[in-house]
Amino acid sequence: MIRRDFEIYRYRYMDEVELHHHDFYEIYFFAGGSVTYYIESQSYHLSKGDILIIPPRTLHRAVIDNTNASYDRYVLWLYN
Repeated sequence: MIRRDFEIYRYRYMDEVELHHHDFYEIYFFAGGSVTYYIESQSYHLSKGDILIIPPRTLHRAVIDNTNASYDRYVLWLYN
């Protein structure tokens, strides 16, 4: 994070994100594409409009299922 309290971004690209964690909350809004999202040992196939709330220090990653579909999402990072 660049700011100390929160940041919000829109990402529209097809790069996969490796398994990682943050020291802050991530609120993730899925706007489109074909993605399976992994949080710790659970997997979720996302549908447009899904919202994820990922606590600090929780391992997570997105795997793009269809590289022909645009991967579009918003993330809000909140530091507690």
